[in-house]
Amino acid sequence: MYLICPSLQLHSYICVMIFDSYSGNGWGGEVINHLTRARREAASARQSFDEVLEHHTKLEMQLEELEAIRAQEKRAAEAQKEALEAQKEALEAHGQKLAAKKEALTTEKKAIKADLEAHTAEKAAVEVELEGTKVRAEGEIERLKSEAVKAWGLGKEEFLKSSEFDDLCAKKSLAYFACGFKSCVAQFRANGYPEEEHPTPFLSVAQALEDLPDDEEADDGASGGEATPPDSPSEPSR
Repeated sequence: MYLICPSLQLHSYICVMIFDSYSGNGWGGEVINHLTRARREAASARQSFDEVLEHHTKLEMQLEELEAIRAQEKRAAEAQKEALEAQKEALEAHGQKLAAKKEALTTEKKAIKADLEAHTAEKAAVEVELEGTKVRAEGEIERLKSEAVKAWGLGKEEFLKSSEFDDLCAKKSLAYFACGFKSCVAQFRANGYPEEEHPTPFLSVAQALEDLPDDEEADDGASGGEATPPDSPSEPSR
């Protein structure tokens, strides 16, 4: 019979009691051997128990560390889960906003397309109207040109018959006559007849204009023959 007790003092007490009970029967030596062997086994068991207890303590510490790590990982996982859920909610909200924006863009696109089609139809109508206006304007321009040509022809004939045209011709004739008279006098003086040596007070443009015949007298003179030109001044002796 082997007794294993964690307390060495209790174990010794039990061994003494057993020894006293067996000593009267002559079994003392055998009992001592059993007790010695039991004590060694108890000491070995005690050492094993201490080792197991130490190992158990280490395992408990490792377990506590593992539990702490697990709790930390759990908290981190929960925090990550919450962050992912918050991110998921944000993504869902963003997706809803994008969907709403897409729907708004689709509606706006349809409105722009309808507006473009309306503008295209209006442009086509305006082009047709402009083409018609162009045709009418070309016809009106041609008509105005024709009327302008006719008016110019009629106006030209009336102007040639008007007194305004006669006055204009008379002014031009007088201008040409005065210019020609002055040119003749200049040539007369340039050819050796200076006014200092050969004064010509008898030469007068006003007198020449007074001596011009009227229209009726000019017509009579033309029908009667050429008029005799006035005598040229005699060449002075040099």
